[in-house]
Amino acid sequence: MIKRLLFGTVLAALFATTLGASPAYADLSGCSGYTTVASLSANGHRLSTQANVCVNLYGYDGGKALYTAVARYKCYRDGVLFGGGTGGCRWQGHLKLYAGYTSASQLMTDYFWAVPGSTSSAFWSDSDRIYGRYAAVNLDWIVKGCAEDAIVHFMGATGIDYGTYNMADKCSYTVPA
Repeated sequence: MIKRLLFGTVLAALFATTLGASPAYADLSGCSGYTTVASLSANGHRLSTQANVCVNLYGYDGGKALYTAVARYKCYRDGVLFGGGTGGCRWQGHLKLYAGYTSASQLMTDYFWAVPGSTSSAFWSDSDRIYGRYAAVNLDWIVKGCAEDAIVHFMGATGIDYGTYNMADKCSYTVPA
């Protein structure tokens, strides 16, 4: 169930972070595929956002694999990609990387992100890839990337504020390191 959040100073603080840099090498695997993580009906429109979460193998260092979680969000109005400028979506949340011998492994990294960052007042249709922090993982471990505790802010093209809503947590499939 999607819950509406409070506005005001809380909302301003939520989007006060900028994006991290994307790596030059990107070997994505274990992707979850795009599914809807938040949706609502308002003013005759169906608004939704979809997410895809993967893990990224950046390379190897000293007998360990360097992995991170990667997420991408897309904004839709009435089933059509929607956003740019005054209307669309803004997203934020945590990218977490889990690794160990089982799929219920230990937390390796936790990265807070916001798209677009605090320097932009625009709303977007596509977040592009969001990369978390890298962790050195033993070669015999399995890894899983998760987008957790995330929210989406929907805005209409004419300035109608549809509000901020919690998104469902989403994880990649576990990947052998």
